[in-house]
Amino acid sequence: MSHSHIPGSWVEAPAQHSNGSLFEGETPSIKRYDSAGALYLEEINKHFGKPEDLGSVDSYIEVLDKELDILKLQEKNKSDKLIHFKNRMKKNAEKVKLYSEIVENCIRNTQEPFLFESMEEKTFFETLYTSIRHLKSLQASKTYLLILVQVERLSCLIEKCIETDKKTALISYHQLIQWNYSVKKSNKDSERPLVHLEMLIQERLRNLWDIIEIKLCQDFHNHFEEIGWPDKIKKGISPSAESFKRFQSSFQTLLIQHCEIIKSLENKDENLECTQTGNSDVLLPFLIMVRPLNIQFRYHFMEKRKTDRIDKVNGILNLIFLSLFSQNDVQNIINETPEHDRNSLNEFITALLKIVEEKIKASIEYLLMNVHIFSHFVCETIKFDNILQQDFGYFPYKGQWNGMIHIALGNSKNFMTWVESEKKFSIEQFQNIIDVTISPNTWDLDYDSVGESETKPTNSSLRIKCLIESITEQYRPLKDFNQKSIFFTEIQCYILNSYYERLKSAADAFEVTFSRIIQAVSGNKTDKMIHDVKGLETLCRVYGSCVFIESCLSDWDDDILFLELWQDLTKNKIISEANTNSENLNSLLEFGQEREIKEKLQPYFKIYTWSSSENPSSSIAMSSLVSMQMVDVLKLIDSLLSFLKRAVSHLTFLRIYKQFSLTVESLLWKKVILKNDFSERGGIQFTRDVWEFWATCSKYVEKPEQNMKKIEDAITLLSLNSSNEDDKKSISTVASIIFDTYKSFEEKKQYLKTIGVKNINIAEAIDILQKRIDCWAQ
Repeated sequence: MSHSHIPGSWVEAPAQHSNGSLFEGETPSIKRYDSAGALYLEEINKHFGKPEDLGSVDSYIEVLDKELDILKLQEKNKSDKLIHFKNRMKKNAEKVKLYSEIVENCIRNTQEPFLFESMEEKTFFETLYTSIRHLKSLQASKTYLLILVQVERLSCLIEKCIETDKKTALISYHQLIQWNYSVKKSNKDSERPLVHLEMLIQERLRNLWDIIEIKLCQDFHNHFEEIGWPDKIKKGISPSAESFKRFQSSFQTLLIQHCEIIKSLENKDENLECTQTGNSDVLLPFLIMVRPLNIQFRYHFMEKRKTDRIDKVNGILNLIFLSLFSQNDVQNIINETPEHDRNSLNEFITALLKIVEEKIKASIEYLLMNVHIFSHFVCETIKFDNILQQDFGYFPYKGQWNGMIHIALGNSKNFMTWVESEKKFSIEQFQNIIDVTISPNTWDLDYDSVGESETKPTNSSLRIKCLIESITEQYRPLKDFNQKSIFFTEIQCYILNSYYERLKSAADAFEVTFSRIIQAVSGNKTDKMIHDVKGLETLCRVYGSCVFIESCLSDWDDDILFLELWQDLTKNKIISEANTNSENLNSLLEFGQEREIKEKLQPYFKIYTWSSSENPSSSIAMSSLVSMQMVDVLKLIDSLLSFLKRAVSHLTFLRIYKQFSLTVESLLWKKVILKNDFSERGGIQFTRDVWEFWATCSKYVEKPEQNMKKIEDAITLLSLNSSNEDDKKSISTVASIIFDTYKSFEEKKQYLKTIGVKNINIAEAIDILQKRIDCWAQ
């Protein structure tokens, strides 16, 4: 019979043992197990102590299996109970967490709707909510009461100490400011802010500040009266050293203490009404110092008295200037305080301007009903602003200063009222300038206002320039760019456009009249104003006016004021029209001269004695008289060039003269040279006439012959002598070479250069030589 191995009893096989009990004694081969193994072994030995007991192993195993099943069932029941218990604990933990959140939300006043599982829960939480609300109300009441107690304590301490211990009073006031800040901050975050408490503290701050300010200012007021401010100081009476020292001490004390309070409020992001002084940028001592001056101002200019004349604004503003005494001593006092960066004069002016602003606002309605007085008031106020800035160097401590004028003109309706008034007045001045019945010499040329080499303007253009510049000075101090732009376009552009239209109409009228005369049969007996120098002067008046205004517009480009305004399209239109008008007038000047010279040269063109057979020597040319028909022409040329030399600029004169000389050259070439035959005498006479023409022009331009080189060559050929055949400058010699068909073109050209003919070609030289009647006789 094989025996099954029982775990834990031994480790070696039973076949190694014989004779004797299997369980008796100990052998070296048996290995002991731990206590559990020993327990199992003991149990087995208990039931199987003898070999005979092994027969009941199966029954014993069945018993053990039944016991094991019972234990497993018990274990399963316990495990199920444990799982149920854990689930219940987890659910209860979640509910506790939810209850905790509900309570916290209730405390924070952020309660959300919640569906309770039972009436018991609902009752519990309603009771809890009620308790929390009562607790919060109690807490708020406690806080309210504690703050009230502190406010009352500090208020009483301030009122008690302000007479005896100003330092303690000020410290307590700072603490009260801190309480106000704390309450205000908590109110911002609270659903039930303590508004009444905040209002109460601010009211206490205002009332206590009045008490503190009165007490702080009382010493300062007494001390500045002691030094004789304001009357004695304005008269130059110096205070005693002791009184000024007391004034200095009270000034610095008031300044430092007040500034500390202001800075404390600024640090707390606070802006209490108790610190509002009408102008928070002004140091308190200066506000106190101007009080007697404000009283004087109100007495004279804000009561029903003879001195209250808004039309006499000079007197009002002069009182301010008289009050601006030397601030050097006061500046030295400020320099010893933390406010050393402040300027005493600026502080004093800022404090004084408040009463002036009040006066302007009170008078604006009356001023708008009287536009002339309003315009005068605006001009004087602008002067006042300029004096403050330029003479006193006034610049406020904070922000840009738009001037006192901004108070009157800041409203667009008020500004447009002033603009319309100034426009009406400026247009009247403009009409007076251009009206010849009022200003008979308005269109005369002014020869002394510019240099000799510049185009001469008319009196009207000079006056228009002065008018435009005076208007500019009126609105230059304005700070608002839109206001400047409106003033510029409504008045200055209007005047410039009107003046341009007047000049254009004059030029158009001249051109129309001139065209009508050209078409008339007896045009030389019509309108004398367009003939000779008179006609030229008429054009030069218009031209000079146009050029002068155009140059002024260009000069104004350099003015800082116009750097922005000049971008406007109106300005571009004005300059464009001025340029067009001056170009048209330039053409008219050139055309007018051409017409005049053509008319005067008509008798000269009709001379038929150029081919006379007399043969004077060429030496007679310089001593012979000019042709009678040329005398009037030379007189006209002299008068025209003399006038133009004075009336227009040097460059314009040269441009006109060049065109004029080219016109004369063309006329002489076509009407005299090509249409007539010449003898030696006729050629010399024509040469003499041309020399006289150049001699007349040489008084105004250098080397006038340079602009008439073809005529210069022509008179060289026409004046060749015919008596000496051996002379290389005789007509026969020149003709023999020029007409020689065997000579090349270059040879003929080179020969002409040797006798001084350099500008006409061979064909033209042949045509001129053929005009000599003795050329064919050679």
